[in-house]
Amino acid sequence: MDLIAEVEPSSPELENIRVDIAARQRKAAVAEILASSQKLESAGDPAGVLSKVEIGLRAYPDDPDLLHQRQKLGVQIRAAEAAVQKERRITEHEQSSRRLTEAGDLRAALARRESRALRVFRRSSLAENKGPA
Repeated sequence: MDLIAEVEPSSPELENIRVDIAARQRKAAVAEILASSQKLESAGDPAGVLSKVEIGLRAYPDDPDLLHQRQKLGVQIRAAEAAVQKERRITEHEQSSRRLTEAGDLRAALARRESRALRVFRRSSLAENKGPA
């Protein structure tokens, strides 16, 4: 290529070759970014995947494969956030239910104690009313 540039620097073929080389380099770089992001995704590192894709988009902002990967990650992240919110609501509901159940058990225990105390009181009142035998 350098020889062509020396012989005929304004050659249209030279420009075509440069464009072709740049396109191949871009394709290889994007493929490497996507392969790295795939490894990170397999390792369960969504933040790493997003970071890798964002780095790639800074270099190639209009690359359709990187744009698609970012969109896919966005959907996955929103789904994960929704699942976390749902889990949080379920946990809060379970805790609330547990507190209500425990409070209900305390009320039942208190009612049993009051009932026992009332029986003891009645027995002692009856014993007092009868007087010494």
